[in-house]
Amino acid sequence: MLRLMTLGLCAANVVMLSTWQASHVEWSPAEPALASQRSTPEVRVVDVVYGLAPQTLAAALRLNPDERITALNDRALPFEPDTAVLFASLDARPGEFLDLTVSSATTERRLLVLMH
Repeated sequence: MLRLMTLGLCAANVVMLSTWQASHVEWSPAEPALASQRSTPEVRVVDVVYGLAPQTLAAALRLNPDERITALNDRALPFEPDTAVLFASLDARPGEFLDLTVSSATTERRLLVLMH
């Protein structure tokens, strides 16, 4: 029995080695300049309670001092609105969301505000 198993293992190794093809895997890290460029902007989600005061909602977005809202629900805003005034005029209901595009001098990102 031991001879039969040894012969079977040797035969399997011979078949495996005779059909084996060498392969070459090459990996190169992305260039830093290309890695930093994104085709789609970064997305951040903010979940808020319905009825939150517009000033509190504006503070919850945590916009940087140089950032401004440039689009609402994929529609460009013709002016630079005050964030609290913008939210006060929208009257978003529970279950709705606001898709904001926030831009600065160097970057652009998306901000999804979910109302519940």
